[in-house]
Amino acid sequence: MSFINKITKKQGEWSSEELKAASFWVLLLSATATGSVCGILGITGFTSIVMAVVTCYLTIGFYWKRYLEIEIEDFGGASEIASEHIAPSISVFFVSCKFE
Repeated sequence: MSFINKITKKQGEWSSEELKAASFWVLLLSATATGSVCGILGITGFTSIVMAVVTCYLTIGFYWKRYLEIEIEDFGGASEIASEHIAPSISVFFVSCKFE
């Protein structure tokens, strides 16, 4: 399966590992986009960090609830799936924010 097919798979059963991998990539793309916007607009400091965290949580929530239409509690809850992917996403945010 290609990268795009993996994160856009809406039908069928999701395993916990597949959902974790797809969530990782969605969070990474969200952090890159947010970092680029903050870098272009010159948003820095605490405001940019809060913006990144809020955007990541809103994006992943939208992805799970509205796009995939899955019940995340069936996979151990949001903290189980997203917690290990937030730190790399914030790191990517800082890098993409700095280079824009």
